[in-house]
Amino acid sequence: MESSWLQALKETDADAAGVLAPVVPEPPSVVPVAIADDPVAVVREWLGKIIPSPNVVIVPGIAQVHLIEPLLKLKESLSILLLENDLSKLVSALNAVDSPVLAAAIRSKRLRIDPAESNVASAERFLSTADFSRQPRIRLLDAMTVSPEDLAMATEMTKVARELIRFQACDLSTRLRFGAEWQEQTVRNIPQILRHAPLSSLFEEFKGKPALVIAAGPSLNDALPFIKALRKRFVVIAVGRVCNHLRSNGISPDLFVTGDGQAMVKKHFAHKRPGVPVAASCFTEPEVINSIDRVFFMELVSMSLPQWLRPKLGEQGEIYPGGNVSTAAMSVAVALGCNLVVTAGFDLSYPPDGKTHAAGQSTGALRPGMTYFDVPGNYQDTVKTNRQMFHYIGFAKEFVSDHPEIRFINLNNAGARIDGMELARPEALESFTSDPFDAAARIATIYEGQAGNQQRSATCIEGLRGDIPTLQSLRIDCMKAAMVCNQMIMLMRRPGAVKDPETLLRAHLASVAPVDARLKTDPIMDLLEARLEGVSNALTERMLTTEERAMSPAVRSHRRWRDFYNAVADACEFSQELIETVLTQLDSSSASAECIKTESRMEVAV
Repeated sequence: MESSWLQALKETDADAAGVLAPVVPEPPSVVPVAIADDPVAVVREWLGKIIPSPNVVIVPGIAQVHLIEPLLKLKESLSILLLENDLSKLVSALNAVDSPVLAAAIRSKRLRIDPAESNVASAERFLSTADFSRQPRIRLLDAMTVSPEDLAMATEMTKVARELIRFQACDLSTRLRFGAEWQEQTVRNIPQILRHAPLSSLFEEFKGKPALVIAAGPSLNDALPFIKALRKRFVVIAVGRVCNHLRSNGISPDLFVTGDGQAMVKKHFAHKRPGVPVAASCFTEPEVINSIDRVFFMELVSMSLPQWLRPKLGEQGEIYPGGNVSTAAMSVAVALGCNLVVTAGFDLSYPPDGKTHAAGQSTGALRPGMTYFDVPGNYQDTVKTNRQMFHYIGFAKEFVSDHPEIRFINLNNAGARIDGMELARPEALESFTSDPFDAAARIATIYEGQAGNQQRSATCIEGLRGDIPTLQSLRIDCMKAAMVCNQMIMLMRRPGAVKDPETLLRAHLASVAPVDARLKTDPIMDLLEARLEGVSNALTERMLTTEERAMSPAVRSHRRWRDFYNAVADACEFSQELIETVLTQLDSSSASAECIKTESRMEVAV
């Protein structure tokens, strides 16, 4: 007879059931289950020690499987994820504790079982168990002794999910903070994007050449003498922060990279040598762009905004942002075709003297009151880093692992370890060089050939003009939908005010359905998405206010949807005004260009 837990699993997780159904269980005598005399007391004591109380528990292995049912009974709001990659032992352990409570928990999805059939499936089960819409408080079950083997297994099985959460959280927080600014700055930059060149015009132009990526970490100073002697034997790509420091040391890179959208970046290029180009994101602050003589624009992979830009401006060239400009510069090097990428000053950690950048001053020690993390070092057991750079280490590791065909060298005497990068001392730089070549001249030639394409300007103006009626109609649709939501809210608060409230509600819902479909499919949403990050997050994930807690779930839902429709309408209005301003600038510059072209003919006519 089939176990009740397996029957329930077939109904809720066919993939896991398909993996476990044909498995022959181990004899109970060889299954390492540590039975407690009083499982309920063990679980109650464990829960009492954990503050705040968890609402998600990860069970590492089967040794504590007999504690699952007491957990489910003592805490009804709890979700549990059982991890085990030894299938025979997993089936045997579940058979031993099989019960209606266990089967009911599987059917209600309070209990999920992960037999580790794939990384993707494990990540999906982890994320669905945690349910990030309800602020999960996740704890590993250690009410009884957990073996090192089970801990290692749990760490490995949740690795993909944890990395995904970390990267998404970092990316989301950045987009929530800067999304609206990036959208505005991108549109305001359109005249300059048309005037300058796309970074995509440099892609694969240095195939087979080595790149030297210069970051701003303190260890850069150790490498400067070697860089100065050998810079003509690399494509030299530097982050904007080291611009002044390199110039004071007599070094001029072939290309700078900046990925920050804030105006403070302008000071990085205050003393840039004329003619040295800068690869800049399309959402770079316009004040920064206006201060630079040569720009290669690029798209940083993060939002849908580039998808709106491409039909108007063409491909600018996608670059992996990596959370920091140094990893973005490495991505530029790979896109240019370089098959060996050497980094200098790529520390992502603090030295004991507290110095933060190569051009900075030593404080003598790490700053008191700051939170630091110990991470594996390149040459030390551990080095100190902060929370932000801890994320950057993960981003860099991800980028390197995604390009196994590229050889990455971290030229360093210190710094945090980045798995996948080889280590070399600064004095070894010569061993990675090629024959001398003039990368700067090649880049300059390509820039001159790509900047100021008139046909591109005409296509862009036509595309921008076509977006204005689309924004107008979407704004009207959303304003009407917001009014419908108000009507539904009033109806649900006073259902007796009409004869047949259910029929009226259905009619209202049907009237907003086309608007919802349009919000999912209309390409103009690629323009609006960044401006709507905050309200979208609030619609789905933010905590309830005191006022909202007093509402019925239906009223609360329609209230949030009303806010969303209004936000889209406001975004349409703002974006339309922004595009109209840019069109005025483009029309003016086109007229000026036409006058210049026809100046001699006009003089003859006069």
